[in-house]
Amino acid sequence: FLYSHQSALYAGVDREVWRLANSKGQKISTVELPGKGCTAYSATAVSDIVYFGVTNCGLRVYQYDKSGFSQTKLGLGDDVLAQYGDVYELHNWNDRLIIGATARFGTAGLYAYRPDGGISKIGGDGVNGSWINAGFTFPESLSTHRGNLIATFERTPMEHSPITAVWSFDGT
Repeated sequence: FLYSHQSALYAGVDREVWRLANSKGQKISTVELPGKGCTAYSATAVSDIVYFGVTNCGLRVYQYDKSGFSQTKLGLGDDVLAQYGDVYELHNWNDRLIIGATARFGTAGLYAYRPDGGISKIGGDGVNGSWINAGFTFPESLSTHRGNLIATFERTPMEHSPITAVWSFDGT
């Protein structure tokens, strides 16, 4: 990934997260777990905190702020964490960190996180009228359009009937 925030450019290069500011590059961390090589895959900022999503290491998010680099304490139980294999996409929507998690089984999940307000599931498994199709396992992209959160999904296996892989959420 490449992500620009304030005057710095952040880059995920395999397991490493780099920051370029004032014409100087600095490796700020390596994302890994014992016996697992994670991949720094996505980034976004909420306020002055830059968040990083990783693949190959479950539903894990890291953050970088004036205190340095650390794992974000999402407050999810082990049963929830076991359901997801990666954090594929991150997005700032209405000052909340939106986490697009790939499914190990079942459907992809979308979570909204606020450091001061906890975390809640906002999409997947029929939550808020969302998708229930087990083929929607990867959240391909997250964006904002006219105030709504828009998510697109990879559809596995491909379906030739009229099934849409685009979801719009207005917050209610």
